[in-house]
Amino acid sequence: MPLTIYDKAKVDDLLSTKIDEAPIDGTTYGRKDGAWDPVASGSGKSVYTLTGSYTLASGDANNIVYCPQGAGGGFGLTLTIPDDATYSFPVGTIITLCVDNSTSGTNISFAQGNPGVPAPTLVGPIVGVGIGSSTSGHFFITKVAADLWILS
Repeated sequence: MPLTIYDKAKVDDLLSTKIDEAPIDGTTYGRKDGAWDPVASGSGKSVYTLTGSYTLASGDANNIVYCPQGAGGGFGLTLTIPDDATYSFPVGTIITLCVDNSTSGTNISFAQGNPGVPAPTLVGPIVGVGIGSSTSGHFFITKVAADLWILS
């Protein structure tokens, strides 16, 4: 097999057209159409553990919010869904709410992020009644349109 040796001009030309490094910011990147695009990691979902009443935040998108035994002092807490003016989750966002009320149960009620204003609209079987102190399981909070969430 013949060995190809490049002259200095050819090597300089190859080096001048090399691909730039991906940004160094902790994100995984892949090449698409000659540019660096962020790639979703396969590391799994993150979990936010409730200790009391809480307003959903950007990091909860497509992740898990966990209500352990006795959260909120074992009495009750409010989970607030923000309106789009406060934080606009992308349509299609699903937040999984995992509740462990096997002992020291906590009642969970749901609230609009901007009370007194028509947004956001919360619909579904658990909106009005919340989650009782003897109910354990996983529930889904899904954004289906601008300022419209289904809780099931």
